[in-house]
Amino acid sequence: MLVLTAIPVIFLIYISFTGLKLTNLSGTFSLTGLTNYIQLVTDQRFLHSMWVTIKFIVFQVTIQLVLGFLIALLINSIQKGSTIIKSLFVIPLVVPPVLVGLIFRVLCTPQLGGIGWVLDILGLPAIDWLSSPTAAFWAVIMAAVWVWTPYVILMYSAALETMPKEPFEAAKIDGASFFQMTYYITLPLLKPITYIVVFFRILEAMAIFPIIYTMTSGGPAQATEPTNYLVFQNAFHYYKI
Repeated sequence: MLVLTAIPVIFLIYISFTGLKLTNLSGTFSLTGLTNYIQLVTDQRFLHSMWVTIKFIVFQVTIQLVLGFLIALLINSIQKGSTIIKSLFVIPLVVPPVLVGLIFRVLCTPQLGGIGWVLDILGLPAIDWLSSPTAAFWAVIMAAVWVWTPYVILMYSAALETMPKEPFEAAKIDGASFFQMTYYITLPLLKPITYIVVFFRILEAMAIFPIIYTMTSGGPAQATEPTNYLVFQNAFHYYKI
């Protein structure tokens, strides 16, 4: 922890007050005060990347929670084969994110990818997902949802299996419908696991970086450029550490 975390973080804080650049290491460790931070809060590209980051987190986590809960409910209602179904849902979690980005880049290519093929069957016009800022944003969200919704499904499935059966039996006797039992019993009992899932999904939401790197490279027009991708650009393209 000391070598791999504490010392690098302390060094990082120190160099944030310097003008360090990889293109000119001599004399760039001299302190420059709050210059970097002043530039940061007045940089429109940085502020835009913060907004993109927030949107990525909100849309990812919300869609994953809703989809994950609904699919977990469906799996929980299946009497036979639920174990096999859960095993299949694990597959996206073990696919490297870089590969996911490449797969969805192909899927989103008009007249080539699977999404264009489905739209053609439905008689709908093909969409150039990666050329439109709005479409590219949702294409990345779609890839992220495919990868990480299974995590939510597995967490909710485990929680549903361990729920007490007495409240549901009593509700059935009182004539409660499935939707009433879900709203008034299932959801309240799932609150603790929901807090945990939301917490971890927010923390891990920006692990979307490899998908963005291979899928959109932050474009078009910085529509899919979150803060961590901007950090990468500044460090390894412009050498501004």
